[in-house]
Amino acid sequence: MTLPPHNTSGASNVHEARNALGKRLRELRQATSMSGRQLAELLSWPASKMSKLENGRQNTTR
Repeated sequence: MTLPPHNTSGASNVHEARNALGKRLRELRQATSMSGRQLAELLSWPASKMSKLENGRQNTTR
């Protein structure tokens, strides 16, 4: 199934938003001198989730 052209930009916007969120999350984490593993442990998350969020490969959940 191919998405109609008007939905393509929406998908692009979601991708850009995920990347921007990941970049900001990394900046904030680095400002605290924490590693990704340390922050993940503090949040009781797997380290892989932290990595995926920072690299824009995972959506956030509520």
